[in-house]
Amino acid sequence: MRIVPVLLFIFLLFLSGCVETREAELKEYYLSLMGESENWKLEGYEIEITKETFMAGNGFLNMKNREKYITDSFSVEVHAVIDNVDTVIQKNGVSGAGVNIAFENTGEIVEDTYLDAKGNPITLEDISNVYVVLEWWDLDQKKKMKEIIDLYKPTGDIT
Repeated sequence: MRIVPVLLFIFLLFLSGCVETREAELKEYYLSLMGESENWKLEGYEIEITKETFMAGNGFLNMKNREKYITDSFSVEVHAVIDNVDTVIQKNGVSGAGVNIAFENTGEIVEDTYLDAKGNPITLEDISNVYVVLEWWDLDQKKKMKEIIDLYKPTGDIT
């Protein structure tokens, strides 16, 4: 009779090891990203993913070799490709006569976490690309300028 409780305990222990839930798999992810384009350098851009929240921002944009750059408009869009869908995760800008954009802070967003197609919170494995689109008006050339800064592309398995 003593063998039955022992076998039951071993069986339950085995089953508890086999049960796998998405909740147990969820991790918190933190990225500190940087990149540059022809005229811009972005440093310290952060992405933090938890099962409850998605935070992005706190980066510093510097126009290369410029202490001052005056324009009438400047916009920043940060994109993340999540489950093969290009999503704008942060957007901001400035406009007005005589705005100096040589040094800019990206600001920060904190929102509910993104969900995958099954309704589960995303993980870092769901993100295949992060990039920034910068647009500004060049007063000298009298045209809209656009540059892209690549920030993140995974290179193999992420653990």
